[in-house]
Formats: sequence, C-alpha cells, structure tokens
Amino acid sequence: MSKTSEKSVDLTAKPVMTMSGHEALIMKIAYLPGGERIVTCSHDKTVRIWDVENG
Repeated sequence: MSKTSEKSVDLTAKPVMTMSGHEALIMKIAYLPGGERIVTCSHDKTVRIWDVENG
C-alpha cells in the first residue's frame, strides 16, 4: 500500500513586490548566499542584482 499526503496550495497569493528594470522576459532568478540579494538574467541581455528588501 502506498502512502499519500495532501498538500494545499494558496492560489490567491499576491506579489509582495514588483521590480522594474528589465526590458524583456526574465529567464533565470537566483538568490545570492545570505538571501539578501537576488540575481536575474533576461532576454534583454542584461543581468541585474536586486536588494531583496528594497528592490
């Protein structure tokens, strides 16, 4: 007999913050060690480093 578990997903979640800057679709997002910054790369051929707290 297999074990099953139920997980709920909140489909009503809203964005916490919107960050503007890229001019095309963002392809990759990564947190830097420490979790204080995010790196994004886009089809606009740019890489941006974001402060998690302030955008």
